[in-house]
Amino acid sequence: MLLKYSHPLPHAFETQNLIDITLAAHRFKSKISIRKGRIEVDPKSFIETVGLLRAKGNRLEITAEGEDADKAVETLVELAVGSPV
Repeated sequence: MLLKYSHPLPHAFETQNLIDITLAAHRFKSKISIRKGRIEVDPKSFIETVGLLRAKGNRLEITAEGEDADKAVETLVELAVGSPV
C-alpha cells in the first residue's frame, strides 16, 4: 500500500523532534520518505533528517509504502505536526 499525506507545518523543527521521528520510523517495515520544500529525506537516517532543519517551506509531505504504511504515516504526522491525521 502506498500512502501519502501532506500537512501544513505549524512550527519549526527542533533537534528533539527529529530524534523522535527517526526513532519512530525505525519501528516500521515500510519505505518512508519526508519532503519539506525541495528536500526529501529517509526518516530512518538521522543524518538525512537533519536536512529538514535547513529546508525551506511550510508544508510537510510524508509518504510510506509497505504493509504498515498507514500506521507509519499516522505516527510520523503526529510527531512532526503535533496532531493526529
